[in-house]
Amino acid sequence: LFQQKVEMLEALPYAQHAGIKPIALGPGGPRLRTRRGAHASVLLPEGGIVVAGGLNGNTIEVVDINAGMSRQLGAKLPIACDDLAMVALPNGKIWILGGQSTTTGQTNDNTWLLDLSGRRSQLTRGPQLNIDGGVADHCAVIAGDWIVSAGGETQRGGVDVELNES
Repeated sequence: LFQQKVEMLEALPYAQHAGIKPIALGPGGPRLRTRRGAHASVLLPEGGIVVAGGLNGNTIEVVDINAGMSRQLGAKLPIACDDLAMVALPNGKIWILGGQSTTTGQTNDNTWLLDLSGRRSQLTRGPQLNIDGGVADHCAVIAGDWIVSAGGETQRGGVDVELNES
C-alpha cells in the first residue's frame, strides 16, 4: 500500500516540477529506532525528520535521510502520548503540542520545546494550551507570524469530543 502511494505521488505532474522525491522508511530506507503509530513528525530545514511519541511510548528520534539512518534522542516526552502535533519554529526549535496519554486516554494541554542545537537534545516545558481538556488528533502549521492548530478532539468524561475550532 505504501509503495503504491509513493508511485502515485511520483506520477503526479507537479511532483516532478517541484523536485519531490518520496522515500520509504523501513526496508530499503532508514529504519526508525522505535516502532510507531499515531506519532507526530516534522521536517527539519536541513532535511532530517523529527519523529516523536506514538502508541509505543515517549521517545523522540531524528531520521537523517541523507545518511540513511535514525538516532534516538536522550530527550523524552514526560508522558507517553500519541496523536500529538509538532511544528518546526523559525528559531530552530521544535514545538510539540498536546496529545493523548497512551495509558489513560486523556488528552492534555501541555506543550514542550525541543532544542536540537547543542550536543545533547533538550526538552523544556512550553506554554500551556488554552483548550479546555487538552487536544489530540489535531494539526499545527505556521501561517505567517501565527501558529495555527486546527481540528482534533478532546476527552471529556471519558468521551471523545470533536473540536471544530482553530
